Amino acid sequence: MRKLWMVGVLAAALFAQTARAEDAAKERREAAAATGDQMKQEGREMKAGAQQAGDDAQREMREQQAKTKEEMRETQHDARQASAQGEKKHPLFEGKDNFDVEGKIQKVSAKSITVAREGLPAATLNVSKDTKIELDGEQASTKMLKQGQDVKASFNLKGDKPEAVEVKAQKKQ
Repeated sequence: MRKLWMVGVLAAALFAQTARAEDAAKERREAAAATGDQMKQEGREMKAGAQQAGDDAQREMREQQAKTKEEMRETQHDARQASAQGEKKHPLFEGKDNFDVEGKIQKVSAKSITVAREGLPAATLNVSKDTKIELDGEQASTKMLKQGQDVKASFNLKGDKPEAVEVKAQKKQ
């Protein structure tokens, strides 16, 4: 009988130990699942934050473009009024003010120059025979301008196209 009783006690102890091991394994699985769910949620939140930042940047760019378009419309309106009043000005100087742009030359051809601007989209200006071009303070042509040079340009609208009035570039150093 004693042997039977010992076997029963050992069986009970073994059962209790197995149950504790199963409970611990279950807790580890639940903790791993909770951590995985938490990581997925954080990933979704990061993605949503990045999407919001991208949306904000796009909205800001659209607002800047709308502001620039409105300024161009106002300049065109002023030019039409000056023209209606009989003022005779060079076609590049029709508006009261020219617009200014500065940055680095991104692309240049005989008929246009593209200026890369920090934090803004690149601006492409048409170049005509009337455009004044300077390189280091001396008269130059578009052929003398190179990609990467610092540039300051003023432009006005000829119709709905931005046309360079004056381009001042500096040689790359």
